[in-house]
Amino acid sequence: MGKSDVVSSSEKEKKLEREINTEISPSGWGVRHTQAVLLFLCLLMAYALRVNMSVGIVAMTDRNNSNPDFEEFAWTEKTQGVVLSSFFWGYVITQIPAGQLAQKFGPKILLLISIGTCACGLLWSVLWFFYGGNSPAEYKNISLEEKEFIQSSLGSHDHKKIVTPWRAMLTSAPMIALIIVHSAHNWGFWTLLTEMPTYMKNVLGLDIKKNALLSALPYFCMWCASMVLSPLSDFLTNRGHLSLGFSRKLFNSIGLWGPMCALLGLAYVPKGSVELAVALLTVAVGINSATYLGFQVNHIDLAPNHAGTMMGITNCAANIMSFLAPLVVGFVLDDAKNPEQWKIVFFISAAIYFFGNLQFVIFGKATKQWWNSPKGKDVEEPQRRPSIAEAQY
Repeated sequence: MGKSDVVSSSEKEKKLEREINTEISPSGWGVRHTQAVLLFLCLLMAYALRVNMSVGIVAMTDRNNSNPDFEEFAWTEKTQGVVLSSFFWGYVITQIPAGQLAQKFGPKILLLISIGTCACGLLWSVLWFFYGGNSPAEYKNISLEEKEFIQSSLGSHDHKKIVTPWRAMLTSAPMIALIIVHSAHNWGFWTLLTEMPTYMKNVLGLDIKKNALLSALPYFCMWCASMVLSPLSDFLTNRGHLSLGFSRKLFNSIGLWGPMCALLGLAYVPKGSVELAVALLTVAVGINSATYLGFQVNHIDLAPNHAGTMMGITNCAANIMSFLAPLVVGFVLDDAKNPEQWKIVFFISAAIYFFGNLQFVIFGKATKQWWNSPKGKDVEEPQRRPSIAEAQY
């Protein structure tokens, strides 16, 4: 076998395996549901840590604030950009080591330490310590039926120590495409996440209370959309209506080119059209959840044995964009109340969304790569299709 993608298994074998998985599927509340709830709370707190400054900075720099209990800061737009980007300075450098540590020690201890360092995470850490687990095999209070169901769903995975094929990985066209599309996504996503409250305050003229509620609306819609798109993607691929590769590229295109169109529309929203602007922002963020069925699970498609390291690499590169984006916005905006300057911000994000997804459509793949196993051993296609639950971001 050369350095080419592994040929897919037959549709007959896939159908047989789906029938087997359905037969052994346990009923009722199980360990897998407890893990899902704990991970939901984990991500909830992780994202709260990321976005609290985006909302707080609106009040911190509000020159019209008459409340003497809260000090305001006379920060320029460039200074605000530096403050908003500061979270990612440390975030970037931990990505690759974290991927390696997760493969060596398992995800339980890493999540315990990272979330346990914040006050709200202390209660979660206690629950996670007692109820979290690295794998079904290590979990003590799991039924044999549920253990077999989860392990069959996860498919084959080599748990032996494998040397990371750095050169092959970093010179692989699908991996490079993954790095680029992840970076493009983060530029647009974090531009909106960090700057949306400022835009709503200065351009749309919304007060702090309405600003906070409407800034949260797009992300609530994003959550709702992910609950719909995830089973839809699984249905289309599991029933054979779409190939896995086409499905990844289709949903990724929806998740990046959809927001691109919304941002272009937002650039031309007439002054005073608050409802239209909020609607476009909601669309731009909401349908971005489709990327969870695109590039964000593609690491597992390409090399499940190295998915943790791959996520560390792509997330490290992508989060360089996360702190560059607010800095660029601060450089572009001399006057945060000027819609013409915001138009430039939206154009930049739309262009990056377009070209980032275009190269993923051209060069991206969803088949297991030869370097997944030691010395390029022959391997079969993954015995399941990763879904939104496996997108760790």
